Amino acid sequence: MLVGDPADPEHRAPLPQFILKTKPTPTFNRVARFSPRALFFLGLLLTLVALLVIPRCAEAQTTLTASGNWNNSANWSNGLPTAILNATVDNNLTVSAPVGVSGTDLNLFVGNSGTGTLNITGGTVTTNQYIYLGNNAGSNGTLNVSSGTFTSGSYSTIAVGQSGTGTLNITGGTMFTGGAYIGSNAGSNGTVTISGGTWTIPGSMQVGNSGTGTLNLNGGFLNCSSVLIGYNAGSSGSVTVTSGTLNCPSALSVGQGILNINGSS
Repeated sequence: MLVGDPADPEHRAPLPQFILKTKPTPTFNRVARFSPRALFFLGLLLTLVALLVIPRCAEAQTTLTASGNWNNSANWSNGLPTAILNATVDNNLTVSAPVGVSGTDLNLFVGNSGTGTLNITGGTVTTNQYIYLGNNAGSNGTLNVSSGTFTSGSYSTIAVGQSGTGTLNITGGTMFTGGAYIGSNAGSNGTVTISGGTWTIPGSMQVGNSGTGTLNLNGGFLNCSSVLIGYNAGSSGSVTVTSGTLNCPSALSVGQGILNINGSS
């Protein structure tokens, strides 16, 4: 028997061995890339979702339910007003800010559909956006500032008579608003009387925007960029200066109105 004869299992020639070598499967780190157009629409979609999901704070409000000091949370329907919560003073009620009392709100409605009064007698009230005295037709809102501070944002405005009747009396203290409308909408009636204190308006004051507006300066200081009297057709504006200082360096314009200067500067 020959060596390597297949009949002899002990001397059978070894079979050739084959080792199969494979290349490793490559891996890829792929980073998703979006075109500027796709990113734009993705951002728009996320914004729309946020608007639907996140509640709108500007719609939240708290209403005065009993006359008293501003800082008494029991007198408000939804707790104390905050920087993201509107404050409404209505239903023949009065809220006060005496010495030591401070308050804040998002938008302030004094006389929203009925009658309301705010007295600042040494305390501080801050409104982040807009102030409406006599907001809706038939309403009546009054703000009295005798001492203390009433202030709002630089881009905010106060409407003394938005669509109803508004009254602002300043006998002392300090007041700051971004702009002012006295007699804002058609059919409204607004009256401002200043006999002391200081009111600063970096923007313009419109006395009789589309309604009827009256400004009486009997003392104190009124500083504003410009005063426009009887601004729109059909409006009526009247400004009377008997004492105090009216400082409006940009413009003093008389349209559908009257300007009376009887004294002071």
